[in-house]
Amino acid sequence: MFVPRNRLFLFVSAFLFFAFLLLGISVNFSDTIAVNERLILGEIHQLFPESQGRFWFFITQTGNSKNLYFFTGIIAIILWILRRKREAIYLIISVVGSQNLNVLVKNIWQRPRPELWEFAFYPKPQDFSFPSGHAMGSINLALTLLIVGWGITKGRWKILLAILATIYVVLVSFSRLYLGVHYPTDILGGWLLGSSWTIAVASLFTIPSQPDCRENSGKKNLPPKNGPI
Repeated sequence: MFVPRNRLFLFVSAFLFFAFLLLGISVNFSDTIAVNERLILGEIHQLFPESQGRFWFFITQTGNSKNLYFFTGIIAIILWILRRKREAIYLIISVVGSQNLNVLVKNIWQRPRPELWEFAFYPKPQDFSFPSGHAMGSINLALTLLIVGWGITKGRWKILLAILATIYVVLVSFSRLYLGVHYPTDILGGWLLGSSWTIAVASLFTIPSQPDCRENSGKKNLPPKNGPI
């Protein structure tokens, strides 16, 4: 069964987008933020040894555009086979739109990436820094799957899905800080804009509120065999 929540979704999306704009303005006009963020990155670099580099490189690769498109394609095909066409279309539009929106917004802000250190196995990306594409892409995919999965799973599976989605987003986002290619506000900006976009797209669809019971839906409308017609 599908229940529209368009007004609520649009309100939350607008709130998150407004928060993103405030953060973006602060990033552009506050030198104090940049100084403090360099200190935070320095602390991360000291606390987490370089021997973990390969692990965080693997984590960060799961959040790049190529792999996000790959994951999206596989999951969309599975949803389509399961006759969840509405969810499959929502997933594709949400992820593809998020990736293109990130490129557009980065070119508007044009914030340079931090120049602190560089790993030999991971050259610094050449595009702009704000908002983080990995943070935005990971939370977009995770939140999209959470919205889809919340309506087609039951009980503990919902909790497990939420936990896995949160772990994925946190790990991918932190990997960008560890590698020194993003400021913390880049990550926060990616989360805000990615969530805003995901929820805005969801408002265009009727989102599932509970598992679909097609087999029983027809039986509920039938009159009892021995009862009044």
